[in-house]
Amino acid sequence: MNPGIVFDSGFGDWLGFLCGTQLPTSFCTSAGVPVLDPSDFNVASIAVGDLAGAQVIKRKVTNVSGQAATFTAVVSAPTGMTVSVSPSSFTLGAGKSQALTITITNVSAA
Repeated sequence: MNPGIVFDSGFGDWLGFLCGTQLPTSFCTSAGVPVLDPSDFNVASIAVGDLAGAQVIKRKVTNVSGQAATFTAVVSAPTGMTVSVSPSSFTLGAGKSQALTITITNVSAA
């Protein structure tokens, strides 16, 4: 398999996700674990609850193809929403990473 890019995450990311969703905040902060907004968990899918205005979401991708490659974001926004990705196109060398910012705006959705 050669997926091209991956949304890499490690133990700290998963623990931060648990701190943002299930574990008591006091436990996490006393243990020195940052509480991660679940929308910023570095996976390919995005979930946002109760979006009244706009939300900025962060992701980081890593090129695992073994060679330089150019990637371009393609978005199919849900009805009543606009979605933008920045940068929308980028070239990464083998093993290199790129931070992405995704902005989802509720224009007219219920």
